[in-house]
Amino acid sequence: MPLHYFKDKSWKQITREERFFCAVLYFKIENRPKEFVEWLIKQKHCKLPIDLTNSTWEVGYEVCLYRDWVKEYGWQGENSINKTDFRALKKRTFDLCFFSEGNIILIEAKANCGYDRTQLPIFEKEKEQVAKLFGKEEDEIFLVSIHSSKYNPKESTKKVFSGYIHWNDLISTEFHDDTFKRANECYRD
Repeated sequence: MPLHYFKDKSWKQITREERFFCAVLYFKIENRPKEFVEWLIKQKHCKLPIDLTNSTWEVGYEVCLYRDWVKEYGWQGENSINKTDFRALKKRTFDLCFFSEGNIILIEAKANCGYDRTQLPIFEKEKEQVAKLFGKEEDEIFLVSIHSSKYNPKESTKKVFSGYIHWNDLISTEFHDDTFKRANECYRD
């Protein structure tokens, strides 16, 4: 609904927050995460070696993975994350996560800006940390970026990720929402 104090626009038309855009994407794919994963692994910059045969997928939004896992299942006899090796990660939240028996895809999203150099060392250790948490192999864990096509990350940044897509890649898919155009266009240097 357009409002006068938003200069006759709606909040949806002016926000630059990637959590909002991820929420829209989550509700588009919530009941069909496998279809989204099938689409994702076919993308030019996101070829992931995942076998989709007989796999069931679940998607999570704003996943506080370490905190919630330790609280629910414990870690080495502790149910308080503050008493575990993961204490520094208690507030670590993934924008979207895709879980299957064989693989985990962690999605990091950016809209109005690029990745901060302070984030990259954390991301570089992500596969190792998640593999440790779940008792999986690192090659079963993938970190994928969704960002604006206007953003051109350095090669060193791209190497942190298993692949990436742009917000506008979603525009011509069955997961389409006009909001993704806004997510792609709101990037600023």
